[in-house]
Amino acid sequence: MVSFQRHLKQNSQGFTLVELLLVVTVLGILSAVTISTLNQQAQRERAADVVRLAQLEQANQAIQSFEAVEGYYPPEVGGVPTDTKLSEYLINWPAGVEYRVDSSTNSFAIYTELSDNNFNKFSTAWEGVAHCSPTNIDSISVCVTPGGTTPSVTSLSLSPSPVLLTVGGTQQLTATATYSDGTSTTVSNSTTWTITVPNVVTVSSSGFLTAVGSGSTNVSGSFGGQTASVTVNVTNVTPTVASVTVTPTSVALNVGGTQQFTATATYTDGSSSNVTNSAVWNVQSLGGGTVASVNSTGLATAQSVGSAIVRASYSGFTGSASITVGSTGVVLTSIDVSPKTMTLTIGQTGQLTVNAIYSDGSIVDVTGKSTYSVGQIQTYVSVDASGLVTGVSDGSAIVTAHYSGFSADSNITVSTFTGGTLDALVIAPTYPTIAIGESLQLRAFTRDSLGNLTDVTSSTSWSVSSFISTITLKNGLVTGVSSGTTVVQADYKGETASTYVTVSSSSTF
Repeated sequence: MVSFQRHLKQNSQGFTLVELLLVVTVLGILSAVTISTLNQQAQRERAADVVRLAQLEQANQAIQSFEAVEGYYPPEVGGVPTDTKLSEYLINWPAGVEYRVDSSTNSFAIYTELSDNNFNKFSTAWEGVAHCSPTNIDSISVCVTPGGTTPSVTSLSLSPSPVLLTVGGTQQLTATATYSDGTSTTVSNSTTWTITVPNVVTVSSSGFLTAVGSGSTNVSGSFGGQTASVTVNVTNVTPTVASVTVTPTSVALNVGGTQQFTATATYTDGSSSNVTNSAVWNVQSLGGGTVASVNSTGLATAQSVGSAIVRASYSGFTGSASITVGSTGVVLTSIDVSPKTMTLTIGQTGQLTVNAIYSDGSIVDVTGKSTYSVGQIQTYVSVDASGLVTGVSDGSAIVTAHYSGFSADSNITVSTFTGGTLDALVIAPTYPTIAIGESLQLRAFTRDSLGNLTDVTSSTSWSVSSFISTITLKNGLVTGVSSGTTVVQADYKGETASTYVTVSSSSTF
């Protein structure tokens, strides 16, 4: 009994230090496990929120891009956009993102549910995007309205105006809304269309007109409380072509490059149509060679360096455009001048032609872009900036064409003969007498087989054949120096003539 009491007494003293440490350790382990589990759950929820926010941003960007291109916000059913065109901007609408649209105010809202109840914690993730109040404390939403507020429609315009059609013709009307913040957008698909005279035209929900009978009517469009109208006139007269234009009107291409041209016919009623595939196309290369080609649908291909004119003909009318072809990787290798030889009479002209030859085999006429020079003897011919050579005096000369560091020659011969072949050379006057100190100009004439006489004095070589000369002689001009007789000889193109000049104290000729 005593021992039992002693045992009870010992037990009443409480837990030992070891026991207490053991209990604390166990509790710590349990707490750590619990906290770790809770942290992992919070991390998973936070990761899910990040994904939802990314999906919300993707949806936001897709809706805004859609409106910028299409001109309206897509309709929705059950919080999901229903316009199939949206797939061009976002392949799949994200689950958990709900969409709302209000076409009357041109605004939309999207939102998603988040796990964190602290809404403000996520607001900074959407800087620059207007926020709407969440529908409940567990959601975040993004509202988009122009300027952060809802602008009102201040005006509506329709184009084109007026509209001229023939029976069976069509025309797309475009409705443009202007807002109080100064912005404007195309709202053709959201506009309500009405017609005053239905048997003249029909109009689709997007503003597409079809003429069904002759007459005049007004077509009205209403959007955002604003209304606009256009007058449509329909006739039974089939319009005729008034003109054809080709666009673009001028292009610059490199060798091997292509350009699609468009032919447009304008009609007597003011309408126009694309006749590219119906027109007859051709190309004219300027300056020789094949600069470009064009196929039956107006596709032109640059063939070689130079210039060309592309033409499209339709219903008796023709439009044109110009092509300038440069070179990429193609270099100039030489130039050629033609003709290589040319014979002219005095005063007669002849045209030189200069062609540039490139490494791809293309040849371009550069006559007007070349410069020209005459060789050392410049008294026989002259040449202008266009390569036109003129015979000046009897003789031969070399004319050189220069272009981009290259040169080519043409040999020019100037002849005084205009009739038959050279028959004789004569000197006049014959056997003259002059006084000492007196001068006399001798002249040389050619006589051809037809009897024509031509003065060739300046082209003749003059010489004194006497051993002792009583005169001085220069270009046929004789001057008496001392009394006596001197023989003077003239040479021209292989023909020779001579006379003698007598010098006395007085002139007696």
